[in-house]
Amino acid sequence: MKCPTYGVSNANVPWDEKHSRFKILFERFAIDLVLAT
Repeated sequence: MKCPTYGVSNANVPWDEKHSRFKILFERFAIDLVLAT
């Protein structure tokens, strides 16, 4: 996120855990999508 007062900062989201199944599946999907184009 970009704030005019504080600059750029990161937002924590619940699915951004080290071994999150959603994150792993989404990353795999994104990689497959990039490789297919």
